Amino acid sequence: MGNNKAFNFEEASFTERDIFINPQVTLHLLEFVPLNQLQNPVVIMIGGLSTVAESFRPLLEELSRDFHIYYIESREKGSSKVSGKAAYDIATMGMDIVTVIRKLEIPDKYYVVFGYSMGATIIVDVYPELHPAPLCMLLLEPTPSFGYPLWSQMLIRFAVPLYSLLKPIAKWYMRTFRITEDKAMYANFSRALDNADPAKLRDAILSNVRYKIWDKLSAIDCPVLIVSTSSDGMHEYEETVRLAREIKDSSLLDMKTNDRTHGTELAFLFRDYLRTLANRELREKTTM
Repeated sequence: MGNNKAFNFEEASFTERDIFINPQVTLHLLEFVPLNQLQNPVVIMIGGLSTVAESFRPLLEELSRDFHIYYIESREKGSSKVSGKAAYDIATMGMDIVTVIRKLEIPDKYYVVFGYSMGATIIVDVYPELHPAPLCMLLLEPTPSFGYPLWSQMLIRFAVPLYSLLKPIAKWYMRTFRITEDKAMYANFSRALDNADPAKLRDAILSNVRYKIWDKLSAIDCPVLIVSTSSDGMHEYEETVRLAREIKDSSLLDMKTNDRTHGTELAFLFRDYLRTLANRELREKTTM
């Protein structure tokens, strides 16, 4: 554990370990600790569907210079240990995250929860159960609904034995018809397919084909930074705009492509956002 060469950063230490959730499920946790400890909130990151942490390497390296980061790999990832027939719906995966956060014993309002794609959906869904409460949330390319057409659902249902044959076809289809502009999005998508557990991936997709997030938004009462990529070909930009409109205290930033959202630029913007929140809190205190 802790010898992943992809995360040998100069200004942060790296360790990894398994976290017991229940007798059926154990998740994998990556931890980055800055060598120079600062009084910054802890960052808890949850990736998207089968997303691997290596896709966030530039962002993790920059953020870990001054933020203590826990990167939680959710149960549909190949790194999880799951016995028997397990549930993969959004609500169940959200409660996994709640369990991990409670085990980490982070003080109230001293962490930021950062979700990417399906990971963003998970943290919005489970937000009322987050105790201690987060300081704020960062939703990167959130997925408010999962609109898989019926033909693809049928294919996914029976695809596990043929996964190695279907994987290059899926990559070709996405590169040709969906992800035509954002090369970084295609690289992240391909990396996710290459590292996916086919059975877990199938179960996670089929468990959430009817999911919609809209009735969960009114419960969110913390500041939220929503970051979109309007050119990535995977996420519906108009749904992201609606999400920002319906969350009370939210800010929307369109970074266009994944090379920007998964790189150092987002780290700088995130720091700016936290400074903005701190200044706002100071102004509110001085006017009381």
